[in-house]
Amino acid sequence: MVKDQDKDEHAALNSLIFNITNEVLNSISMVSAFFVVCTISYLRINRKSLANRVSFRLQAYVSLTDLLFSAFQIMTVNSSSPGDWVCHVAPWGFVFTSLLSLFLTVAMTFNLQIIFVHNYMHTKHFEKYYVMIPLFLSFTLSILPVIFDALGYDEKEISCWYKRGNTTSSVIWQWATLHGWIILSIGYCITSVLLIVYRIRTVNHQSNISNDLMSSVSNKRFSQSRIRQQFLINRAVQRIVLYPTIPIICFSFNIIATLILYVRQDNYFLVQMASNVGTSSQGTLNAVVFCFDPIMKHVWTELAEKWVKVNDSNGITDDTKNESTGEGEPESRYGYDVVTLL
Repeated sequence: MVKDQDKDEHAALNSLIFNITNEVLNSISMVSAFFVVCTISYLRINRKSLANRVSFRLQAYVSLTDLLFSAFQIMTVNSSSPGDWVCHVAPWGFVFTSLLSLFLTVAMTFNLQIIFVHNYMHTKHFEKYYVMIPLFLSFTLSILPVIFDALGYDEKEISCWYKRGNTTSSVIWQWATLHGWIILSIGYCITSVLLIVYRIRTVNHQSNISNDLMSSVSNKRFSQSRIRQQFLINRAVQRIVLYPTIPIICFSFNIIATLILYVRQDNYFLVQMASNVGTSSQGTLNAVVFCFDPIMKHVWTELAEKWVKVNDSNGITDDTKNESTGEGEPESRYGYDVVTLL
């Protein structure tokens, strides 16, 4: 009797820790995602030349999706009644928004691939498809388990998720409508990033050979400008590489928890907590990556310059201004402005 009471108290404590962690991390993710959306909206209104970029606008859609994703997770932990409508809506929202965020990330990666690998610069007319196709796929995949009554209250997990999570049918549903698509999307993003890196390194190598042949002073100055362009591109590629790592961090333990429940027929609190922390941090992680965007580098530089102007009556010199804005630089060897497209 005492053991059962201790077990119930321990389970209640674990549930409390789980719920508090979920609400705190998701609240931070919502604030982070809202910050990204507001920043992009502000730049689109006041600095159109900086924000006129396909992947930049896609990032706004990703952050808006992350905001909803966190909201659905908070709804999930605050509803455990089998007959509660929230218990049916919340897991659907989790699946829909997680897939939508993932597919939008795939669209961003694909957009950069056709620019760098296939040298196709005019991608703006693809933008509507970058949004419509992820929306269609996400809604279709997430609505199927709803139609077949595969989402709702799971008595084994004591949560609102895929029903009968320890059965083969539930695992098939999860892999067919969520985890399988996560694995495929991550695989594509990693492959695409490798192609982009290979392409850029090839172009950089050819450019370095060309620079070695330059001997005049003017050519040396032009070579230095190209080196700066190469630095900008390499920095942007480092940001690109970060995007596929976010779903890996966010969903790895979620997938592991599903497999453990099926194989061992039991939940492990530490694995569940790791899954909780991962998915609840998606909005925050995307916001961190966003802060390293090439456009944000310009924003941080401008803010620093304004701060200097406020605190220094002499202001900054014209040379410093030209250096920060990149005026006078030659056209990128890729044939287009790097900052405009990355």
